Amino acid sequence: MKLCINSGCKHELDDYQERCPYCGWSQKSFKIDKSDEKRNADLSNTTFDQYIDFSNEAFVPHKERNAFVSIWLYFSIVANVLVSLINFFPKQAWGSNYPDAAIPLSIVSGVFGVINIIAIVMLLNWRKSGFLLLTISSIIGGLLAMLTSSFPVGLLGIVVWYFILQIKKEGKSCWEQLS
Repeated sequence: MKLCINSGCKHELDDYQERCPYCGWSQKSFKIDKSDEKRNADLSNTTFDQYIDFSNEAFVPHKERNAFVSIWLYFSIVANVLVSLINFFPKQAWGSNYPDAAIPLSIVSGVFGVINIIAIVMLLNWRKSGFLLLTISSIIGGLLAMLTSSFPVGLLGIVVWYFILQIKKEGKSCWEQLS
């Protein structure tokens, strides 16, 4: 027999039970350090961080980002959707005076907008590879912009993205939490 690890419950459980039928706490995702009998006798004075079993693959650490960073990510998705739509349909967006020779480059720009959307969604899901994809897309987009004698704004975007991901919440930046 064992005791439930919930300090508010402490019902006796059979050894095979993985969840307490009284309070619902999982007995499998936590482990008790059996080397200290006093601590086992009174769990109410300790924090459960000491008992988290980090070997459990289901355990995912809690991640939070600054509100400004979240707003920036969602704003960037909306902006890239609008820019991509305009680039995919330039004649409808800019009128019939839009030069036919520029349509292929406009469509390529629309594709890069879609790639940027995918990269930003990856960043929302805490993937550092999203920043890499965004960087590659911005570099290629910047090179294309220079071919058309435009200023490569996308190259400045990489620096802006990096510094925005450095904004901290509770002492941790988004960049540190990306995996």
